[in-house]
Amino acid sequence: REAPEDSGRFRALLAAGVLAPWFSLTSVFVLTAVGIALALEAALHGERRRFAPLAKLAVSWAASLALLWTLSLSRSVGNPWLQVYWRTQGCFPPRRLDTAPGWLLSLALRLTRDPLGFSWPRAAAAAAGSGLLVLLTGSRRFWGAVVALLFAVAFGAAALRFMPICGRLALFLVPVVALLVAAVFAAVGSLPLASTAVGRAVVGFAGLAIVASEAGHRPWHHVIDPPPIDNLRPVLETLAKRWRPGENVVVHFRAWAAFGLYSRLLDLPDFDARRFGEWPAAPAAGRSGDDAGGSTTSLAELPVEGRTWYVAVWKSREEKQEQRAHRARLAQRGEQLDAVTDVGAGAWLFDLGPPINRSAEFR
Repeated sequence: REAPEDSGRFRALLAAGVLAPWFSLTSVFVLTAVGIALALEAALHGERRRFAPLAKLAVSWAASLALLWTLSLSRSVGNPWLQVYWRTQGCFPPRRLDTAPGWLLSLALRLTRDPLGFSWPRAAAAAAGSGLLVLLTGSRRFWGAVVALLFAVAFGAAALRFMPICGRLALFLVPVVALLVAAVFAAVGSLPLASTAVGRAVVGFAGLAIVASEAGHRPWHHVIDPPPIDNLRPVLETLAKRWRPGENVVVHFRAWAAFGLYSRLLDLPDFDARRFGEWPAAPAAGRSGDDAGGSTTSLAELPVEGRTWYVAVWKSREEKQEQRAHRARLAQRGEQLDAVTDVGAGAWLFDLGPPINRSAEFR
């Protein structure tokens, strides 16, 4: 943009755009926003000679993304389990346009908490919006357009169910929002009230106090109320010693990923484990929340008999109560023979009878 005739800069931008998606999926949003902003600027200034290089950039970037899509991304986007999980987490815009504004406001407040980490989400969202307005109306309107287009492209990808916007998948917005908040402070610093030494000191200290408060809030909260952990590793180490061939192993879905990891790291025996349940989905009509995503009833109906280990983890009081309910249902089918527990994790051995016939049980 600063030196459109510099072929070295052009080649560097072309190469960066070709390589970036292979290291960061969300770089596609940035590249698209930058490309559109450059094209709009060229069109507004009547610089048609810049269209051909920009077209070359677009074709090269799109070809790289198309190859990445073919080799990898299409499998994730087409994964029905991920689609359901992202939808139930509110990561996709609603289908109805009349509910879209409410979803956008809710999304903004959720993102300011996680992953942005602001303790005052409404103030942070207002500051980011004000910062975008400052950029769009000031001397740096090109960068304001890039940020606005970045949001638009990201929301568009979410609306098409290509890429969700929530939690850690929105980490790419952290530096963007930081720049928007900084633009607000820069605008305040340029006001007449900050033209004096006292005014500049007040604005500077106010900004420093806000940054320090936000930076220290979460670490201090973790000192007072440490985040929960689940010590599944020692549970599995003990389980490996007590397990006997022929015994079944059933793993709750929240422990499944860690179970697979430790199975490789610790060289555990081949348990031939079965996974129980799925990540919670939206409850179907006529079903209670306890019946969604792996209920206690379906646990009691597991098609396993004989000696069976049940492995689970929990990180909250609700999850711990859920696990107690699961074990109570298993105890209805047979006697508990053994237990291995640690902080937030456990394995219990039951001598199970045949699976419950649900139609007979609720007849």
